[in-house]
Amino acid sequence: MSTAMASDRLERPGTVAEAAQLLRDTDGGVLVRGGGTKQDWAGRVS
Repeated sequence: MSTAMASDRLERPGTVAEAAQLLRDTDGGVLVRGGGTKQDWAGRVS
Protein backbone atom coordinates (compact mmCIF):
# COMPACT_ATOMS: atom_id res chain seq x y z
CA MET A 1 0.00 0.00 0.00
CA SER A 2 1.38 3.38 -0.97
CA THR A 3 0.61 6.47 1.07
CA ALA A 4 2.39 8.92 -1.23
CA MET A 5 0.20 11.67 -2.62
CA ALA A 6 0.57 13.17 -6.08
CA SER A 7 0.16 16.62 -4.57
CA ASP A 8 -0.43 17.83 -1.05
CA ARG A 9 -2.03 21.18 -0.39
CA LEU A 10 -2.91 23.03 2.79
CA GLU A 11 -6.00 25.21 2.76
CA ARG A 12 -7.43 27.23 5.64
CA PRO A 13 -10.88 28.45 4.65
CA GLY A 14 -12.18 31.31 6.74
CA THR A 15 -15.87 30.64 6.25
CA VAL A 16 -18.21 27.70 5.78
CA ALA A 17 -18.89 28.90 2.24
CA GLU A 18 -15.15 28.84 1.42
CA ALA A 19 -14.85 25.33 2.90
CA ALA A 20 -17.82 24.12 0.85
CA GLN A 21 -16.32 25.59 -2.32
CA LEU A 22 -12.99 23.86 -1.63
CA LEU A 23 -14.76 20.52 -1.21
CA ARG A 24 -16.63 21.03 -4.49
CA ASP A 25 -13.45 21.99 -6.37
CA THR A 26 -11.20 19.24 -4.97
CA ASP A 27 -10.80 15.87 -6.69
CA GLY A 28 -10.19 12.83 -4.50
CA GLY A 29 -10.13 12.59 -0.73
CA VAL A 30 -9.81 15.48 1.69
CA LEU A 31 -8.56 15.44 5.28
CA VAL A 32 -10.48 17.90 7.43
CA ARG A 33 -9.03 19.01 10.77
CA GLY A 34 -10.45 21.36 13.35
CA GLY A 35 -8.02 23.41 15.37
CA GLY A 36 -8.21 26.03 18.04
CA THR A 37 -11.20 24.40 19.64
CA LYS A 38 -11.59 22.94 23.08
CA GLN A 39 -11.48 19.48 21.53
CA ASP A 40 -9.45 19.07 18.35
CA TRP A 41 -11.19 16.90 15.78
CA ALA A 42 -10.48 15.40 12.38
CA GLY A 43 -12.33 13.56 9.66
CA ARG A 44 -11.76 12.27 6.16
CA VAL A 45 -14.06 13.07 3.25
CA SER A 46 -13.77 10.88 0.17
